Amino acid sequence: MTIAPDASPSTIHADLYVPVDFGADAALALGVSQVLIAENLVDETFVKEQTDLPLLVRTDNERFLRASDLESGGADDQLFVLDAATGKLAEAPKATLRLGCDPLLDGKATVELADGRKIEVRTVFAKLRELLDRDYTPEKAGKLCGTAPSVIRDLA
Repeated sequence: MTIAPDASPSTIHADLYVPVDFGADAALALGVSQVLIAENLVDETFVKEQTDLPLLVRTDNERFLRASDLESGGADDQLFVLDAATGKLAEAPKATLRLGCDPLLDGKATVELADGRKIEVRTVFAKLRELLDRDYTPEKAGKLCGTAPSVIRDLA
């Protein structure tokens, strides 16, 4: 596969040539990501264990939900996921990639903060899916990167 703005001599050896405008490869990658998520082509086990996508983000300030948000004296470095089995908050481990639960990738919940306010939290994955579906469908990404939507889908 060759992803490049121009067809170079090495392009003839590629099974797929993906033309992309100079400096627009990020838009291409986001378009591919949109297809991968929309068509459920994501390796969920890997994503849950190796990325921050299951972590929870507050919708009021767009920051990670922390223990210090939930209780007075809580740790600033303790983040949370939603346990898929219970739908409840679970601490994200700090010393290992083993999560100790099956985190929900695409979810939201309402939590009560230490000051008594209730806010919505969403997973990073849910926020990413929303952004990609809104701004980086193959048609929209194609306009940004100069790659045909059908080629973006084939690449994904």
